[in-house]
Amino acid sequence: SPSSSSSSSFDTTALKECLTREYTGFFSPMELEFYDEAVSFVDPLTTLSSVEAYKNNVDLLAGRTPLGAFLFRDAGIELHGVEDTGPGALRTRWTLEMTMKALPWHPTAYFSGVSDYEVDTARGVIVGQKDYWDSLNLGEGGKYEKKDLFSGLKDFVGQLAPSNPEKSLRQSPGAQRKDPLLAVLPYSLLRRGRGYDVRRYPGRVCIA
Repeated sequence: SPSSSSSSSFDTTALKECLTREYTGFFSPMELEFYDEAVSFVDPLTTLSSVEAYKNNVDLLAGRTPLGAFLFRDAGIELHGVEDTGPGALRTRWTLEMTMKALPWHPTAYFSGVSDYEVDTARGVIVGQKDYWDSLNLGEGGKYEKKDLFSGLKDFVGQLAPSNPEKSLRQSPGAQRKDPLLAVLPYSLLRRGRGYDVRRYPGRVCIA
């Protein structure tokens, strides 16, 4: 195992601070000194096995590559928390969004979930990362389960359809008529689950 026998006393502060900085700037820059050169990355759509491939993938989503600039705009990721989950293990919770500008109707896809990091405590570097989506991988009892590539593609492509019901739920005129102020208040999307959203709205005072 990459984690040494002294992993129980390993101080994860520097890694947590690194991840906080990276998420805040959408991994620009990506702090490569905190990653093993052969770091593995797995999410419902992607499997990678080098820090260069990892960085290229993030730059693609952020629109920092020619292909990414053609496909996406307004990409962003919000970090909700980072915690220790065991010796040599960290977990972040996040929300990711991106607009597919290559499609004429410019749909926005939303993902919320967690990233589980495996750490080599002898060197203090990340050697593996596995991402799970709330809408896809969250199973019974709050456990995250691996799903096949087809299921991941179905979740992603379903958000890009012109008649996507989730888009209608977020932007429907009916919702605005019921509560116009609520419709325009900024909010953080904490979780995009199967058929529901969990949001954090700012406090407000209403005078009727």
